[in-house]
Amino acid sequence: MKNHLPGIPSAAELHAKQGVEVGDLQTRMLKVMEEQALYILQLEEKQAGLEQRIQALEASQR
Repeated sequence: MKNHLPGIPSAAELHAKQGVEVGDLQTRMLKVMEEQALYILQLEEKQAGLEQRIQALEASQR
């Protein structure tokens, strides 16, 4: 990744092409947003599992 999202053209690419089709760019951006949302959900599940493990370890040490 070079300072922009994968699948999304960089500013230099947009300038070289003199713009981009708006519908195509919106579709690409929606795909990236969906991927990020799924990744966030995975991280939240992982965090919840780690918090449960920490609580179990703390409870077993008492």
